[in-house]
Amino acid sequence: MRIALKFSLTVATILLIIISIMTFFQMRATNSLIEYHFGITLREIARLGSYSLSGDKHQEINLQLHDSAGIKDISTNPIFIELRNKLKKIIKDTAIPNHCIYTLVPNKDRPLDTEFALNLYNKKDNIFGHKYTIIDDNSQAFLRCVNEKKTVSTGLYEDEHGQWISAYAPILNSQDDVVAVLEIDFDIKTFIGDARKATYRNLIVLGIASVASLLIALLVGHLLTRRIKHLQREVKKVRSGNLHITLHPKGGNDEISDLEGAVDHMLVRLRERLHMIKFIPSFALKKIEEANEGEINMDGERKKVVIFFVDIRGFTKYSEDKDPKKIVALLNEAFGMETEIIQRHGGSVDKYIGDEVMAVFENEDGVDQALMAADEIHRCIDEYADRLPIGVGIGIHIGEVIMGAVGHNERLDFTVIGSSVNLASRLCSKAATGETIVSVEFYQALSNAPELVPDRTAIKGYTTELDIYRIK
Repeated sequence: MRIALKFSLTVATILLIIISIMTFFQMRATNSLIEYHFGITLREIARLGSYSLSGDKHQEINLQLHDSAGIKDISTNPIFIELRNKLKKIIKDTAIPNHCIYTLVPNKDRPLDTEFALNLYNKKDNIFGHKYTIIDDNSQAFLRCVNEKKTVSTGLYEDEHGQWISAYAPILNSQDDVVAVLEIDFDIKTFIGDARKATYRNLIVLGIASVASLLIALLVGHLLTRRIKHLQREVKKVRSGNLHITLHPKGGNDEISDLEGAVDHMLVRLRERLHMIKFIPSFALKKIEEANEGEINMDGERKKVVIFFVDIRGFTKYSEDKDPKKIVALLNEAFGMETEIIQRHGGSVDKYIGDEVMAVFENEDGVDQALMAADEIHRCIDEYADRLPIGVGIGIHIGEVIMGAVGHNERLDFTVIGSSVNLASRLCSKAATGETIVSVEFYQALSNAPELVPDRTAIKGYTTELDIYRIK
């Protein structure tokens, strides 16, 4: 997917999320404002209304709730009529609908189970004595009113008749007991509808603005991707192996110019690293490639390998009166030939030590390959004697070494160390020009060893003479 399209889709998604979040919070804010302002108003009306209703008189009509004859004749009860007139005055002063103001008598044991008491329905539809259970949404508010004797209001709730806010006010007798609860309901569906219409109008405006923003984003995305596409083409050249490109950033202060400059700098560093790879043994490169998340494991590991040393004989004396350039050229040619042969046979050059090469063979057939490499090096030295007026001695041993990164994090040398390395080096120093000396362990590991008579020789660092094999 192209960046311009991704950019546009991202902008569109962000705008959609912003609009959705704004809609959600605006509706919540609208509902909260309605709850807050209508709640205050209804609580005040309920509080004043409860004061106008005598708790003692209400307690008298409560007694008729458990008398079927009393329920039937309640409409003619003078106390009931007096209290109804009080409700009518509240309605006249506040414009609350008749069916939205009434009193409830809570059950002493189960306060949420109530019975209707005062109401303003006509004689035929009088609901005095009817059972009513407070809905779950309003149960906590109702219990606060009964238990704490406080005037409270509910949040928004819905039923089959509409969307409501209710207020509850306790009606107290002279002993300060709650004998009934005045409930006032208000249908706010119209107000919610108007608020939502206003919200939808705002959404339409936001939608138009979003479309305009999306078109602008497409244009900006196109302008941005022109330079990014140029950068992409150049990076593809790098991927194909061309590290000699230069992006020539135009010196702008934007992020793309910074990126172009960073890529140019990266290419310079890559070219440097490419040259540095020549100085790193192949088995060390393999370890670097296996390193996790760029961290090289500094811990060593024990491994059985073939250690191979080849040393130029008489080089110190040869170089005493020679031009330094010729000496370096001779070394490079000799090392180049030896390295090429070692690598061709599966070995890896560990390091160059003066006029000596140290190599490691890790493969399963490393023993046979090391011997073949030694033989080929001797033959090449003989063939090019006119151009390479030198001779070499070779020492080979197989054994356990410690392989790992040695040094500091800023300068590591991935190498092999241990007594096996020392023995291979000592064997090399014992070898005469044109000779290869191998250890008993190496000779016994050969798959097709030549028939040789072992020799014994003193090796520095060992208390007894060791068996060796000399291969001319």
